[in-house]
Amino acid sequence: MTTKGNVFRQLEPIRGLSEIRLTELANLCRPETFRLVPIRYGQRQKTANFFT
Repeated sequence: MTTKGNVFRQLEPIRGLSEIRLTELANLCRPETFRLVPIRYGQRQKTANFFT
């Protein structure tokens, strides 16, 4: 849940993303998905690059 919150905080300032888009991105934020990404190293950069 903390990870999802961080992702939402990352995507909030981005314009042009609808709530549906945010929901789709939130669905991608599963433990299985984030196991592939070393989040502890530069979490903000990794998530931004992952979705952008």
